[in-house]
Amino acid sequence: AAALKAEGLWSRVIPVGVPDTNGVHSLWVQLVISCSPRFSRVYTNDPLTSLLFREAGYPVSAIPFFKREVYEGTRIRELMAMGEEWEKLVPPSVVRVIREIGGVDRIKRLKRIGKN
Repeated sequence: AAALKAEGLWSRVIPVGVPDTNGVHSLWVQLVISCSPRFSRVYTNDPLTSLLFREAGYPVSAIPFFKREVYEGTRIRELMAMGEEWEKLVPPSVVRVIREIGGVDRIKRLKRIGKN
């Protein structure tokens, strides 16, 4: 949200929380529909989400990646965990939020206990 607000895009977004279906894929599409405002297209790069929504009759579009090898979240979290420079890879507003919530320490703790 911080980056969207900083870029003046927050008014164009509707965040929607969708509960987990605990692996019951047949419920996923209906749950998303019931929790979301009306939509006519699905944007995802997740193969299972694409399959489920296509089967339900929705057009699905992939989201183009931008320099994924540089900006991939897994890589950025790994840099945080190793104490290496990561701040230049995310917007300044995101750096602020991560620092405010102690995000780097959280990532390091998760890494120590074996959770990626």
